[in-house]
Amino acid sequence: MRYAKGAAMLCNNPLFRDYLTATTGRIVPDAATAAAEVRLACGVLSRRELDGNEQAGREYLALVERFNDWLGARNATA
Repeated sequence: MRYAKGAAMLCNNPLFRDYLTATTGRIVPDAATAAAEVRLACGVLSRRELDGNEQAGREYLALVERFNDWLGARNATA
């Protein structure tokens, strides 16, 4: 899967938005706001850049890894 497509899918995930809210301190109520946070975290102007910019792709993968860690810790305490 391409990173841009994965990022679009992830931004529609309410748990990902909860993660972004918890870690950024900013309310992330919807997919559009989540997309803005992903672009900010990855240093791009468009999620499409995640597929062609090696550094941005690495930043995206690191973001996904942190989300998965957060999700695992959250589920372990539930």
